[in-house]
Amino acid sequence: MHMPLCMRHTLVPIPKFVPNTIGKLVKTYKPQVIISTPVFIELLIDSKEVKNMDLSFLYTLASGGDTMNEGLEKKLKQFMKEHNMKFPLAQGYGMTELSAAASFCVNTMYKPGSVGIPSLTTTVSIFDPDTGEELGYNEIGEVCVTGPSMMKGYFHAEEETAIVMRKHDDGLTWIHSGDLGYMDDDGFLFIIGRIKRMITRFDGHKVFPINMEGLISGLEEVKNCSVIGVNDREHSQGQYPLALVEFVPGVDKDVACAEIFKYCDEQIEERGKPVAVIPVDEVPLTGMGKNDAKALEKLYSDFDYTSWSPKV
Repeated sequence: MHMPLCMRHTLVPIPKFVPNTIGKLVKTYKPQVIISTPVFIELLIDSKEVKNMDLSFLYTLASGGDTMNEGLEKKLKQFMKEHNMKFPLAQGYGMTELSAAASFCVNTMYKPGSVGIPSLTTTVSIFDPDTGEELGYNEIGEVCVTGPSMMKGYFHAEEETAIVMRKHDDGLTWIHSGDLGYMDDDGFLFIIGRIKRMITRFDGHKVFPINMEGLISGLEEVKNCSVIGVNDREHSQGQYPLALVEFVPGVDKDVACAEIFKYCDEQIEERGKPVAVIPVDEVPLTGMGKNDAKALEKLYSDFDYTSWSPKV
């Protein structure tokens, strides 16, 4: 919020997430820049107010606050082309603890699925969450950040600060994000999900929900999708992925779930496949407009997938 104010731009803040208002706001204010979350951007795509509208006035459409899956990014790319938007999606990555963005894409400095390259004077690296070892390019681990934008600490919360801010062997203090990701050979950062959302099977194989969410969300009949871990009913430990899908109106949900289950069976390697695909009336959202995976886990973590079969 500071940047547009310092540049004497008009700022239109949205203090509370209210679904289905984004299209009306864009039509009313015709902004040159939108900085929003993936859920708000998906609502923009589906908005009737901008369905036939020329959006060439919108120079920058920036996404942050949550990871955008590949399925939604694919839909958005087509939407931007159809509405005459000149520049690609600008994704960024940051935390409150880092005073905003640690990395960003802008204009031609862009790769699909990436949240960009590190900001000036900011260092981003990937560390093994178990050993603390710094990893190389294209290796998945915890995203950590160091630089001048780091917070001094949580107010009157030394223990919580010590968990997030840790001094490494290099003598630097790093912010531990709790996010899993990797950096490619060109220095572009990719986020694949939260460590806490990672699904670990009984055999130790790890499944990242964002990959399956991206695959399913790219289908036309899907409005939203969330993949969570459900308890393994055949072993003493571990979880399996369960896909919860919100469909666009008018879709035969039973048929669609069966088709998605088959599609996943064809597209996903054996140990990463969902045990079931079930419909939900609505994927719950947090106050920030993110998919509320925790709420779904409370409802479905003990789901009996052994009694489920696709209805055809």
